[in-house]
Amino acid sequence: MSPSLDIVKASAAVPSACARLRVIFNPVAGRRRRRRLDLVSRALAARGVAVTIAETDRPGHAEALAHEAATAGERLIVAAGGDGTIAEVANGLAGSGAALGVIPLGTANVIAHDWGLPFAPEAIAAALVAGRTRPLHPLLARFGDGNTRLVLQMLGVGLDLGGGRSPGREAEAAVRQRGLCARGRAPDFRLALPAPSAPASTAKRRRSPK
Repeated sequence: MSPSLDIVKASAAVPSACARLRVIFNPVAGRRRRRRLDLVSRALAARGVAVTIAETDRPGHAEALAHEAATAGERLIVAAGGDGTIAEVANGLAGSGAALGVIPLGTANVIAHDWGLPFAPEAIAAALVAGRTRPLHPLLARFGDGNTRLVLQMLGVGLDLGGGRSPGREAEAAVRQRGLCARGRAPDFRLALPAPSAPASTAKRRRSPK
């Protein structure tokens, strides 16, 4: 059985659990993405939410910051960045019971598109303050050296190691040395998502008799 990861859905009220939010931001995203983050922060502040932003400064830092926040008792921790930042934060939350929120600021934003997450600042803020979640089911990759990684999107070996090119002898040797076993047992997670929109009415008007 694959484990679950939870996400937040939008509503008008601000639950007490979301009176504050810890946001883990990858500043490598650049000025334009920082401006987008500022817009989301202002939208959250307008809803009475205090935002604390922790910036990453090295690979793996987002995972460490997420783990620290979850250990401190934060119930919703937000990844602001691209797919790599989101994956690091998710790994830092593994086993903590904290929910994952997302502010998509990457180039491709494949995870956000696949999960149906909002991109407009107001919609992102509404989703994060709602407190409604749904489970996701990540994969747990276990390597031959004993390390494990939570996989949210995709897992590649072989040709993927060379970015679509032939991996060559060094990459092939690395795969053989480390070994890789993908298993469907990972910690439970919840992810914050927008509420589904109300379906349009399909009822047809009856014509009045002449």
